[in-house]
Amino acid sequence: MAYGVDGVSFGSGRIGWVLAAQLMVRLEEFTEVDLEAEHAAYLRRAETRERDLGGAGTDERLRLGEYLSSP
Repeated sequence: MAYGVDGVSFGSGRIGWVLAAQLMVRLEEFTEVDLEAEHAAYLRRAETRERDLGGAGTDERLRLGEYLSSP
């Protein structure tokens, strides 16, 4: 059932429908990837780019894998 273009408050009974409608997605195609391999490749590219720009190694902010694998 279509509603007007007005807003829906968080206390409204319709908020669940609004959130559900925003979450529905249809995937036409996708590719499975190995996230660890993709991240390692990203770090290699970042190190090469930083070295080419005269940097002294990879910026620690790029080492997301270290934060994800720490306890």
